[in-house]
Amino acid sequence: MQTIDPHKSFFIGKNNLLRWLSERFGIYVSSLDELSTGVIYCEIVNQMHPRSVQMSRVNSRAKLEYEFIANFKLLQQALEKNGIIKEIPVARLVKGFDHIEMLQWFKGYTETLTGMKENRYPRGVSRERSQEKSFNGMKGEYEIMQKKLQKIEAFIMTYPPCSVIDSLKKLLYGS
Repeated sequence: MQTIDPHKSFFIGKNNLLRWLSERFGIYVSSLDELSTGVIYCEIVNQMHPRSVQMSRVNSRAKLEYEFIANFKLLQQALEKNGIIKEIPVARLVKGFDHIEMLQWFKGYTETLTGMKENRYPRGVSRERSQEKSFNGMKGEYEIMQKKLQKIEAFIMTYPPCSVIDSLKKLLYGS
């Protein structure tokens, strides 16, 4: 297990941290409140350590605290999986507190990991890679949903017509 000493990053302000997020990871955040869901932290770790976060389990549409907490648990598991010791103040983060400190820690960790203060990738490359990953993930989800719909269609066709089956067919075929 490794501990990270991000002291060099402690005195970086909010705007610089948000700029760093967009330049380094292609993640655009307009308000620190957007970080309360835990999704963006999971994306950061997943970009630094590919496939260490089960992004399919991360709830990107989380609206409630218990959903945020589940995302932070996935983040904690990913950090532990990579041998990183970091106490995540989940209760404070889901309430909208301590995000600057958390981003400062991530910046320090990134600098420690890459051995440099500048971006590891030229401007825009990480965003393109992120968009490509996002597209591939959506493509995979589309294929899974398509297979599920085909199974539902086959299942419905085995039953004789009735009001429920007819309603399901209308939903499936949009007629």
